[in-house]
Amino acid sequence: MAAEGEAAPAPIVFNLDSWKRTYSNEEVSVSIPWFFDNFDAKEYCVYFSKYKFELSQPMQFMVSNLVGGMFQRLERFNKIAFGSVLIFGNEKPFQIEGVWVFKGTEMPKELNDCDDVELYDWKKLDLVADKALITEYLAWEGDFGGRKDFDGKVFK
Repeated sequence: MAAEGEAAPAPIVFNLDSWKRTYSNEEVSVSIPWFFDNFDAKEYCVYFSKYKFELSQPMQFMVSNLVGGMFQRLERFNKIAFGSVLIFGNEKPFQIEGVWVFKGTEMPKELNDCDDVELYDWKKLDLVADKALITEYLAWEGDFGGRKDFDGKVFK
């Protein structure tokens, strides 16, 4: 609360730049609550992505390179997207899943310009009903359906 004669602090406005700064610079114990406290569902949406096909790459770093290539092709969308993508498994079969935050109330149609996007199933998440799932993927901590071995990449 501001002292008499002082202006009240400006309310925090959720935008991807502020979220990316908070995610990058704060501990999980600060950044994840900040996300849920400040998220603006009228301006942003959250999606879950899951790679549709069996991955033929024999080693995890090769799957990681696949995700990295997708991130390179999505680079022009870094102002409207944030993603935390995890690669599960130390050996085949690998699985790629992630949580994405997009500007707008739906996944931007422009993302379809990146051929990689069609290789994933996309499901819009509900911030309340899917809070545990969103938290796991943003924090890289949790049960993940019993899967313990994973690596990941963040698109920001």
